[in-house]
Amino acid sequence: SPDGSTIASGSTDGTVLLWRLTPTSATITFNPDSVPDQTFEVGTPVDLMLPAAIGGTPPYTYTLSALPIGLAFDGITRQINGTPTTVGTTNATYTATDNTGASASLTFTITVEMNLDINADGQVNVIDLMWVAMFYGTRGDGLAADVNADGIVNVEDFAAVAAGVDAANPIPQWAKQALFAALEQAIEIEDVAAAPMQRDKHQRVSSLRLTYDNVAAALSDVSVLAGNDVQLEKWLPLLEELLHLLAEMQSIPETTALLANYPNPFNPETWIPYQLATPADVKLTIYDIRGRVVRDLDLGHQRAGMYQSKSRAAYWDGRNAVGEPVASGLYFYTLTAGEFSATRKLLIRK
Repeated sequence: SPDGSTIASGSTDGTVLLWRLTPTSATITFNPDSVPDQTFEVGTPVDLMLPAAIGGTPPYTYTLSALPIGLAFDGITRQINGTPTTVGTTNATYTATDNTGASASLTFTITVEMNLDINADGQVNVIDLMWVAMFYGTRGDGLAADVNADGIVNVEDFAAVAAGVDAANPIPQWAKQALFAALEQAIEIEDVAAAPMQRDKHQRVSSLRLTYDNVAAALSDVSVLAGNDVQLEKWLPLLEELLHLLAEMQSIPETTALLANYPNPFNPETWIPYQLATPADVKLTIYDIRGRVVRDLDLGHQRAGMYQSKSRAAYWDGRNAVGEPVASGLYFYTLTAGEFSATRKLLIRK
């Protein structure tokens, strides 16, 4: 026909029949034409739109089979939404069916992984492992340390993070120094969870005891399994150090005091322990034998407690304010904490 879409048909009785045809694509396709394999983290909300169908005879009906637990598909918006709760890989089939019953499908995988970066600092390291230990045995939904999202922080979570640390980052040299910072964060969480009128010295001691019990339970369980698991065995010293620190942090001395540095004599570094009976702004000043200030160490506001281990004591690297190593000889160090002040001697021997 002239317009390319109308067909005329005649008959012996003089009747003329006309049909207007609308050209259609016989094949249903998608735009874009594929769905990449997807990877999500357990406990993290998902919002993903799948491709629209083209060709065939609209309208289309969309279906999606085999979704991970916690996710749902909306055939009207073509969106996958929800929060996955189970680790694993699912083979998904996405199908579009047109008005004539013709259909086309796309296949892709949905992998749900554990989120091992518990403190969300962008890396999986010893700090994440310590968080598991400090919240060990805690039950509930949405716990960051419950990496497999089974509702409890246990040895399975510890083993998973331990394997992730091995794969992503070996035991760092700063592990012991990081212990105290992680502990303080955990205690802050416990403090904030308490009622405002309870955020006092007694609340902090209670939080420390709870954390101590959690780490002790982790150490007990990991010790049982460590004989058959090299990855777990290598972390036992870390748990023991964590437990030691917690025990130290629970001790509230009766008096504030400046203690003897160690080692002494030393070269080139030393640790200066002290104890606080009450919270205070703490400052340590190093003087030479002539009384001239060699180095000021502002330790900030400190809670009452024992500051004796290397992770908590004041640290001096044997350098002055401009970073130069000081000469051998006798020096003095003065601790100021609120109205308290005391001075002791130390000796650098090179």
